[in-house]
Amino acid sequence: GSPGAVVGELTALQCYIDADEDENLFTCEWVWDEATHHSLLAVGGEHRQIKLIDVHTSRVVSVLRGHGAPIYNLRFLPNTSLGSDQARMARPGRPAHCGAQGGAQAGLPSLLASASRDESVRLWHVR
Repeated sequence: GSPGAVVGELTALQCYIDADEDENLFTCEWVWDEATHHSLLAVGGEHRQIKLIDVHTSRVVSVLRGHGAPIYNLRFLPNTSLGSDQARMARPGRPAHCGAQGGAQAGLPSLLASASRDESVRLWHVR
């Protein structure tokens, strides 16, 4: 729907329509960037890429590629140190472990996790 469209009792305030008419978006994640005072929306879907959209300008600011199948889940990780510099993908019979070095700092969380039908979880450094 378009901005201002009423859906039941809800009113759409803003709408993002992907430039690729064949893209089906399955997941999104919202984050506030204290450094720029802008909100970012990460979206992923059928075309195996993640787009980071500046909500204030409606501009795609970055495209992350690497999954081999549609993306079904996105999550920004808190901006705190996880105490490890390794990231491993989960496989049957082996526990999952994901981590990254980093410290707390103002602004956008530095890590975005994505899960795909290709049976992988990827960590992306966004900053």
